[in-house]
Amino acid sequence: AAALQDTARRDAMLAWEFPSCAVALGEAGIAVAAGLPSDDDEQLAAWAARVAKAAALAGIRRAVASGQERACAALLDAFAVVGIEAQVAPTPGRARTRSSG
Repeated sequence: AAALQDTARRDAMLAWEFPSCAVALGEAGIAVAAGLPSDDDEQLAAWAARVAKAAALAGIRRAVASGQERACAALLDAFAVVGIEAQVAPTPGRARTRSSG
């Protein structure tokens, strides 16, 4: 039973990795679901770095993140490091943009 739970947990976490967490937005753009089920800043930063690296290697140049505030912030930071222009999808009371360069 424990092995099945571990497998289910691992499979659920893989859904938040790139490209599963993203949808295409035109040429070289994506929207990313920022819903990694974690409040741990280190885990969020590591996840965001993996997503950003994979997106950059796939030729992505623009991204929009939507979801949990801390996960979106981690994505914006990671996208800036790899040169992807990114913003958080506008929601009431929250608008944040980070541009590379």
